[in-house]
This record gives sequence, structure tokens and C-alpha cells, in this order.
Amino acid sequence: MPDTPVPEVDQGITAPGSNCIPASTERARGLVTRVLDGDSIEVVIGNDSFRIRYIGLDAPGIIPTIEWQGPQAISANDKMVSGQFVTLIRDVSDADANGLLPRYVVVGNLFVNYELIRQGYAKAASAQPDTACDINFLQAQGEAQVAILGVWVPTPIPSATITPTPTITPVPTATLQPVCDCRANLTCNDFSTQSAAQACL
Repeated sequence: MPDTPVPEVDQGITAPGSNCIPASTERARGLVTRVLDGDSIEVVIGNDSFRIRYIGLDAPGIIPTIEWQGPQAISANDKMVSGQFVTLIRDVSDADANGLLPRYVVVGNLFVNYELIRQGYAKAASAQPDTACDINFLQAQGEAQVAILGVWVPTPIPSATITPTPTITPVPTATLQPVCDCRANLTCNDFSTQSAAQACL
């Protein structure tokens, strides 16, 4: 089976929001093999695998807990890049403290970093020294906020479960009547039955 040819790196990127991408920095072409979360992916370049972190944004996650819009951010990232050849552009940093490569990511005519923010799946997050697109990302975030998209949709407040207070129904109490008044001078004629007379006397 022949190898799939790797498309050449696109030097003239015209995707919306991409006018901020440095023109003179290192670029590479890689195949996205796995979406790690809302703001990072794994790519293969040649025979090597690299973990890429999108520059300039912070997407909600699902680990260790599911954050508001976390599953949606991962799904959006997956739809944009999974199985696609992407162009990876370095700003200043080569790698971050966690060993991920901070990069601007472009697929076709889509600037992924910018689109995730513009569609509300991530918030703009400046990280020195990789700041070439900070202004564009803040503008994209403004669009998402005005449109109330993704992470900008108010977090639903759990509705309180109202447990009805049980109504206490009073149990009627029997009024105890004495069988007879033993202080009275009673005769058999005072009773309607023999058993009533015996109970009293």
C-alpha cells in the first residue's frame, strides 16, 4: 500500500484571524493522530510523534473533573483537525515546561486556535513569549462573548429539589367514657344488658 503523500507546508496562510501569524518562523506539516483535549493534539511528522499545545487559548477539560463546556470543546477540536494534515507554526517557544510544542495550527483555510476562541470553545490566554496573535484572539473572544457562545453561556444553576413537607393528620383519640359510676347506687335496671352490669360491678 503506498504511503499517503504529505502536503507541502502552506506558506501563504489566508485563514480568518491568521494575519498575526509570524511569517518568518519555523513551520511544519503533520498528521493529527489524536485529539488530547480541547487545546492540544498529537501529530506525526515523518516517523516521530509530537504533542502540540495550541498557542493563546485555554479550553475547558474533562480531567480530573468535567468542566463546563469541556466535552463540547474536545468535540469541536476533534471535528476541526482529527485525521487531517495541519500546518504547525512556531511563535517564539519551541517547547513548554510539560514538553508540549506550543504552535499555531492551521488546517485548510481554518486557523484552529482562532476558531476555537471565536466559537466559544476556549478563552483567550496570553502566554509569554508567544504573544503574536494575542490581539486577534481577544477580538475573537469578544465575538463569542457578544454572541453568548460555548463557555460564555451562563452555567446552569441546579434547580433545588423541593421535597414536600408531609402533612401530619391528627389521629382521632377516642374519648373514654367510664363504664359506670361506681359511686352511684346502681341496680340491674340501670344496665341494658347483663354483660354491661357485670363489667361495672
